Amino acid sequence: VSGSATITDSFLYQYISSGSLAGHVSACTHQRRTDTDPWRPIVQVSYSYYDGSDNFGSLGDLRTSTRQVWDPDNSDWADVATDYYRYYLSGDTNGEAHNLKFVCGPEAFARLSASVPDPFAASDFEVSQFADNYYEYDFNDRVSLERVYAGSKTITFGYFRNPRYNSSSSSSSAVAP
Repeated sequence: VSGSATITDSFLYQYISSGSLAGHVSACTHQRRTDTDPWRPIVQVSYSYYDGSDNFGSLGDLRTSTRQVWDPDNSDWADVATDYYRYYLSGDTNGEAHNLKFVCGPEAFARLSASVPDPFAASDFEVSQFADNYYEYDFNDRVSLERVYAGSKTITFGYFRNPRYNSSSSSSSAVAP
């Protein structure tokens, strides 16, 4: 409630309805209205997924999340920021299928897109030059190494069992080149 007006926010989820990705969220839209006025779109996030046909993600892995704002002049959504994700595939070293490998936030993805003809076809080496995060995993599927800021800082993780409490503990160390 703002003054004497009632402001209502709503989140509308859209789902992929057919094919191998049926049931996955395709978009989430934030909309708003005041009192009984019509709903106004505010912002939307649209999602794309790997279909299992390329080398950077397995079927159903999140490929991109794109933030969009409503453009009333064109009555359409305008992209403002894209996050890009890459994953390990079955048989890869340093990770299992569906383990996250690279994360490029909006600024990193924009720099990658400006540097290569097709960011979705870029080699892992090219992506590593821009990625905000890179991960490696141990034999128990736990993160063992993280590189941040295009590899400028490396964090290693170690895990050990605490016999006194029969539980696992972890430690980490950061190494800056």
